[in-house]
Amino acid sequence: MVAGKDTGKVEVPVPATHRAVDLTGDLTWMGKMANPQKSDIFVWTLGLLFLSGLHWREIAERIGREPGSVRSMRTRFGIPIASDRRLITTELDTLRGKMTCVVSKYIVKRCNESGTYFWCHRDDRACNTAPMVRRKNGLRDQRIEGRSPVFRLLSRAEIDRLPRHLIEPFANNERIVGLA
Repeated sequence: MVAGKDTGKVEVPVPATHRAVDLTGDLTWMGKMANPQKSDIFVWTLGLLFLSGLHWREIAERIGREPGSVRSMRTRFGIPIASDRRLITTELDTLRGKMTCVVSKYIVKRCNESGTYFWCHRDDRACNTAPMVRRKNGLRDQRIEGRSPVFRLLSRAEIDRLPRHLIEPFANNERIVGLA
């Protein structure tokens, strides 16, 4: 906030930990962050919004950024896209995002070269550089013909059929998903 000017808006602080992020709360701190690729909390939060099945225009509105920049960040951060576009919605379901993250096995990693954060598959041991660094260095990407990595978005019915002991740690925010 600028000294001497009272705009009536309260600045939302950047959460210090992944556990402190409230996906259903005010995410405008994401719209004001400079160099978001250097923040694992930013990349993780944006990825979970996509993994919850939220439409990219809705994500842009929630975080206070332009829709084009959200699409660009999705590519630069290696965030996978849903294979079934019919399940994309404008309603945020955090449990759906967390359970989809567990089932799809995507995690946030730190790039060895640039120090930026990006999403990759947990089983991909050779993936140590961010997508934009791989492109800049001319390395062959795992993406065939320029396609993005894909995940299967769980429906609410599929989540309801899962055993309760798998769901409860995520519902109570006891376990953080998507971290290496």
